[in-house]
Amino acid sequence: MREVVIKYRSHKTLKALTALGKYLDFTIVDLEKKSTEREIYKINGIPIESGAHEIEVQETYMRPLFQRKLPLLICLLFMISSSPAQTRRSAETAQAVVNLQAGTNLFNAGDYDAAIQSFKEIAEKYPSDSAYNALGYAYLLTEDYPRALESVNKSIALNADNPASFNIRGMAYRKQEKFDLAIADFTKAISLAPEQTNSYTNRQEAYMNKQEFQLVVDDCSKIIALDPSNQRAYRNRAGAYFFMKNSDKCIADATKAIELDPADVQAYKLRAGSYMMVGNNYDLALSDYNTIISIDSSDAEHYANRGALYIFKQDFASAIANYSKAIALSPKSDPTNYAERGKAYAMHGDYDLAMQDFDRVIQMDPSNGENYRNRGKSWFLMEKYEAAIQDYSKAIELNPQDATALEYRSEAYKKLGQTDLAEADLNRAKHIGK
Repeated sequence: MREVVIKYRSHKTLKALTALGKYLDFTIVDLEKKSTEREIYKINGIPIESGAHEIEVQETYMRPLFQRKLPLLICLLFMISSSPAQTRRSAETAQAVVNLQAGTNLFNAGDYDAAIQSFKEIAEKYPSDSAYNALGYAYLLTEDYPRALESVNKSIALNADNPASFNIRGMAYRKQEKFDLAIADFTKAISLAPEQTNSYTNRQEAYMNKQEFQLVVDDCSKIIALDPSNQRAYRNRAGAYFFMKNSDKCIADATKAIELDPADVQAYKLRAGSYMMVGNNYDLALSDYNTIISIDSSDAEHYANRGALYIFKQDFASAIANYSKAIALSPKSDPTNYAERGKAYAMHGDYDLAMQDFDRVIQMDPSNGENYRNRGKSWFLMEKYEAAIQDYSKAIELNPQDATALEYRSEAYKKLGQTDLAEADLNRAKHIGK
């Protein structure tokens, strides 16, 4: 493990540097607060002095990983060498730093092709595992996974003991849905640096992709043991517990995640979902969705989910208002919101408005039998049984295994006195249910 002594001027910088170090295979071993305007580094105990060796870190470049920003600190990759002798090659180091910084600036400015070309030239002129990792990570962020793999493989050929290389390659595999290969690389990274939490984080995400929820729990628990303040681990473990239907543990972990980050929308959603699974706690779930919407009022899905909660509470007017907001935010993308608002209108007794929504849904998605079944139910509530039977029949034509549509059509036949047809539909529905 390479050691970096960093003098920093704000906790914001410290947090970003620490997180990046976990991914790029260096660890901060000593910290000293300083009041000057610049960041001064020592690599393996050797100071990076003034002039070309001094690096100014722009805090605006400190971004979470997987956003399309390469932190300016990536320029340290080449300088963090495997031996003090290599570090002392001051002229080459200075030039490599200048080139890496230039490439990083190009990347952050959105000129990805020029940035990658700059990193390629550096890797060719100053080949090292860190240089190829920088190039591979840039390819990863631009979703060029084959070239990311090619670059990281070169890094591993130069140094098979760098956990960052296996993490980057594992992330490229995961993005290509090659989850077993990704897990193997993350496991290798863990074996090389068992105290680094990022490798466990990466592996549990691959386990989640494979729906191996207990393994997700195990890795998240390891992360929490290493870093009890790791908010993401609590949130991800809550997600695993949610799919395992362990509502109490999901609520506990989601609550801890919210305590650590009160703006984590996903944690509130997990907790709200678990409240629904534990005794239908609609009010607690609604409270969480009210908070979610106060954090992010631009997402149609939040209003749709809150609308569904109001339907469970039989507060149809509030459900209609929320589905209407979801539709206003996303009028063309999801016919489901029109369908659910149509149901709410029907249950509220607003049949004409319900019909308008069901007509629109059928126009948007004419191959979905459920849409005809929903419209048929509205016809039935309006006591227009022939029209209801016509829509139920279309639903059954599109999905012959729709037992609910058969039961509904049976009820409509009974209203018309057609008992033989009603009995036949009911028997058929019971047979499907077996």
